[in-house]
Amino acid sequence: MLAKELGMSPEEVLDICHSMGIGAVAASSTMVGAQADRVRRHAEQFQRRAEEMVLNREPYEDFEGEDLHGVFLQGEDLRGVKLRGANLRTADLEGAHLEGAHLEGAHLEGAFLKGAYLSGAKLPRAFLEGADLSGADLKWVNLVGANLVGANLDGANLVGARMVDAKVNVAYLRGAYLSGADLSAADLVGANLRGANLTRANLRGVKLRGANLRGANLTRANLTNGDLENADLSGADLSGAIMPDGACTTKVPDGARETKFFRPSVPLPPPPQRQPSR
Repeated sequence: MLAKELGMSPEEVLDICHSMGIGAVAASSTMVGAQADRVRRHAEQFQRRAEEMVLNREPYEDFEGEDLHGVFLQGEDLRGVKLRGANLRTADLEGAHLEGAHLEGAHLEGAFLKGAYLSGAKLPRAFLEGADLSGADLKWVNLVGANLVGANLDGANLVGARMVDAKVNVAYLRGAYLSGADLSAADLVGANLRGANLTRANLRGVKLRGANLRGANLTRANLTNGDLENADLSGADLSGAIMPDGACTTKVPDGARETKFFRPSVPLPPPPQRQPSR
């Protein structure tokens, strides 16, 4: 389907067709070759204009609500850019500098942010389902209430991040750095946190049912009222952690850890891999 080829939704392709005077077609319809080529050219021109608009922005210019889906801004300097509520679905922002950027409520579903620099960025209530943030610098980022379902955050630096009430279920956080992060009331059901560093993390009321925490460092983490049903904590370091029942652990023997917390977790499929658009 043309929508999939362009990294767009069927509705966005229909909008382009309407703007070009191409007759209304069902979202699942296959267009003839000439029409499809016209839509491709139009989409490419739109993306180039969007890229130029952002790159040539004036200081403090606001792109709130702008349609920037699929833009190619790999490695660009976008520090402090204002993109509240913007459509950045499937955008290629690998290695981009977005420190302190305003992305409140922005749509970044399927975006490519591998190795991007987002320290101090503001992404409360942002939509990041299926986004690739592996190896990204997310220190002190605000992700309160954000949707990160199925996102790839393997090896990401989330030290001091605020992720209160975030939806992070079935996401990948293997080897991620979450020291001092606030994940209170976050949904991490089925997430893969194998080898993650959660030292002193605030995990009050967190949902970790069926999560993979093998070998994770939970030293002095606060798990008060957390849900760890079926979570795999084998090999995890829980020294000084406050457990769901309020008890403070000093040392957790292997046997006790396995009988109280460990049940075999359901294997997860590998994280989605997406090639840059160009």
